[in-house]
Amino acid sequence: MDAVKEEFNRRISFFKSIVRESGSCLTDSKFIHVSGTKGKGSTCEYIAAALRGHGYKVGVFTSPHLHTTCERIKIGRELISHKDFVRLGQWALERTSEENWVNFFDILLTMALRYFSEKNVDYVILETGIGGRLDSTNFVDSPRACVITSVSYDHQNLLGNSLKEIAWHKAGIVKKESEVFTTSNLHPDAMEVLQRECEVKQAALHVVDISARSEKGSFGVEIENRTLASAVCAHLKVPLDGMEDYFWPCRMETFNVQSPGSRCCDARHTVVLDGSHNGLSVKLCMQGLRAHYSADEWHLWVLIGTGRDKNVDNMLQEILETADRVMPVQARHYRALSEMDMLAKVPEPYQHKLMLPCKHETLAKAGDGGTVGKRLLTALERARLHTSGELALKSGNKNKSIVIAVCGSLFAAAEAREALLEIDSNLFTDDDWVRFMDPDIVMHSSKSSL
Repeated sequence: MDAVKEEFNRRISFFKSIVRESGSCLTDSKFIHVSGTKGKGSTCEYIAAALRGHGYKVGVFTSPHLHTTCERIKIGRELISHKDFVRLGQWALERTSEENWVNFFDILLTMALRYFSEKNVDYVILETGIGGRLDSTNFVDSPRACVITSVSYDHQNLLGNSLKEIAWHKAGIVKKESEVFTTSNLHPDAMEVLQRECEVKQAALHVVDISARSEKGSFGVEIENRTLASAVCAHLKVPLDGMEDYFWPCRMETFNVQSPGSRCCDARHTVVLDGSHNGLSVKLCMQGLRAHYSADEWHLWVLIGTGRDKNVDNMLQEILETADRVMPVQARHYRALSEMDMLAKVPEPYQHKLMLPCKHETLAKAGDGGTVGKRLLTALERARLHTSGELALKSGNKNKSIVIAVCGSLFAAAEAREALLEIDSNLFTDDDWVRFMDPDIVMHSSKSSL
């Protein structure tokens, strides 16, 4: 632990020096720091939308990205340009060349701080990478606000196996006499840790009541994140009108998709993409889907693609108990769990719910590459056949509509978005991130492999 703390101190010293070099452009009072297990990114975006709607120039640093690394560094809704990305990337590689602790995340954070300084932003919203206490973003001594979203099980190999251990890391962003915001449904174990941290740091803890909040047409997770962000904005005395400009893909994102090959304009199907990637977030995803698409009127088909390093059993259990049909998919990401390995985890009592590829296709195994787009096309075609009466489902009312969900990881949801772009580009605005997928970017440095 001493070695970890020593490395953390070196990181923090480095990032403090980057901030000092900016002069008055990046003062502590401009920073809003956000940690938590899930909901961080969307909470950041809700706050950023409100701020920019009120005329502020807002720098936002989040991770991971969906389609282009440039998503991680934004001012307003505008991504950093590829030209600035390469320029600042090369600068950051040289600036960190003497440091032996640097990783990909640190390079991007270095770039972001320099970029925000150049643009003289009014606010910087920082999302932690993993944890918080020992995270590279934890260099701000007096942030304008500290925000803790929900705390659940994830990255246990780094953060610990209990909620209290995980919450200890998340609560580490609390600073002396700071303003801290969280929601009333935070797990009691996590709340206990956060309250103790706030007492030690003499910080003001604002527990935001979300029990009575409800908005027509919104999923529960959206309401929770928006309510938390609204409390932060109220503290900043910023109106909420700007939140109407909120844009955060793959968080219960809904599309109305015409099946490829269909000649009928009415042959459209609902597709919902969500980046939920642990047991709790998948459970909330399933609850949200069933609240909107009742079992009496809708068949729920779920395509699940996740990582080898995740608790797949918990996610599968939530999906298998809720969905009518389940199809394993395999993303292109190097950590993606293969379809074959996913299939092996499905308990026998749920085998009848599996929706497998066509007979002439085989399930993908490790190293076979991505199947998300191909499987989504298969699901849409089967939905079309069901709607037209050419395919009868063995169970349930044949008159039900079909909703197709993709979840289990952000990279599976992102690849589904890219597949939808190929199916119908009109589903996306001209400035949607999916239209700016990364080209090959070469940075000439001894650390270009990071």
